Amino acid sequence: MGLAAGNCRKVMTACVQSVAMYGSELWWKGEGKQGMAGGAAELQKLVNLEARAVTGCFRTTNQAALGNEAGLRPAVAQLNNRQRRFGARLLALPRGDEARKIVGAPSGIGRRLEEVLGYSGRMEETITLPLAAKRLDLETIVEEKEEAKRTAERERAGLTIFTDGSRASNGATGYAVTWKNRSKCVGVKTHLGYNQEAFDAECAALARALELAARRRVAPEAVTIYTDAQAAMRRIVADEPGPGQKYAVLARKWVAALKQTRPEVRIEIRWCPAHEGVEGNEKADEWAKQAAEEPDARGVEWLRYGDRYGDRYGARRMPPPRSLANLRREIAEKKWGEARSWTEERVRRRKYKLARDQRTNRMVERAPKHLAGRFHQLRTGHCRTGQYLEWTRNADSAACGWCQYRTQTREHLFKHCRKWKRQQKVLWAEVRKETGKGKDSHAIRDLFADERCTSAILDFLRTTEVGSRVGPRVKATVAGVG
Repeated sequence: MGLAAGNCRKVMTACVQSVAMYGSELWWKGEGKQGMAGGAAELQKLVNLEARAVTGCFRTTNQAALGNEAGLRPAVAQLNNRQRRFGARLLALPRGDEARKIVGAPSGIGRRLEEVLGYSGRMEETITLPLAAKRLDLETIVEEKEEAKRTAERERAGLTIFTDGSRASNGATGYAVTWKNRSKCVGVKTHLGYNQEAFDAECAALARALELAARRRVAPEAVTIYTDAQAAMRRIVADEPGPGQKYAVLARKWVAALKQTRPEVRIEIRWCPAHEGVEGNEKADEWAKQAAEEPDARGVEWLRYGDRYGDRYGARRMPPPRSLANLRREIAEKKWGEARSWTEERVRRRKYKLARDQRTNRMVERAPKHLAGRFHQLRTGHCRTGQYLEWTRNADSAACGWCQYRTQTREHLFKHCRKWKRQQKVLWAEVRKETGKGKDSHAIRDLFADERCTSAILDFLRTTEVGSRVGPRVKATVAGVG
């Protein structure tokens, strides 16, 4: 395809994979299960075809390196991920929806979904609000960064509150709500426990801020709440089922209470840029981190959750159920973890080095297709060199067609070929500038794996014929070039 690599991949994902894997959530039983090997193998062949269309690589290219270059995950990882996402969508349905009960049901699909999600404990529940429910009577305001900072530093009439949520590296979460009492910062610090996300903590902090404002002995003339989480702002004013809905329902309750006490009260939730020296935001950030990381510290309260059976069996207090946002996070981590593991097991490290992360190289994606194709071919090691053409029996000799050296390899073309000495000098000067290391310290596979060197490599390819042919002496073509 003539599209740039990034756009070509989007077409493959949206138009080809979505059709080929339609309904796989129901028939896929997992890798290694009876009857699944054939379907997974056929889909992997399709992924390989897509990857060659995206990258322009040859048929002989290692399939792990091929998929990694194209940014397409292996078929097994995609099938597992589609099933996990299907289970998560079912769990996000409102309480009482019969489809929600499929996960964990005593049936084949129910057990598979529970197994693939890897969790059978309590989950955050959502509800369907009445159609007649009124729109939340508050205003959310997001200004440009500098203006938002100036506004947050300005004194305002009524009650001004700052909120923040935090998630520690060990998965613990907490939030803080702070306001000024004369010249002193006061507020609450709440530990939420585990199986929550920073998003949940931010939403919980906004709901708690509205509760504290509604519970004041004298209702304020205005309530201004500052948060650095725009996603939480959008969630708190929406009422549709999904992650964080319970906090939106609580916000609706406390806004109604405020309006009942003082109908003319003005309520605003404003965005404040994080870590910009705004006193209230910095204090809320400090306290939120303490609430997450030090649950037993002085002044930190623990949030307890009373389940809906409390009236019947007595009030049972326990940590909040696992949030839908946390489940989605785990699904994303498993998706990339499985893809990485599959690739590492199959890639040939002598020629190809995996980058630290699994992001595709944006600079190569935006490059012209013919240039990006040469880059991908050279990186995988299956490229137009004398060594490769001799191996595929498309040439009688592996010699360099430009300088007649006995074996033309990637190393030779990028470091030693006399034909491209001037371009090599420019390339390695730029590489040294970016990485602090010269050509003697770089293996070619390491050079291509380091994104800091991408611009220099593309410039080298633009100004040479490396990767497009092996020299004037050999004019061979290779079948399977995209």
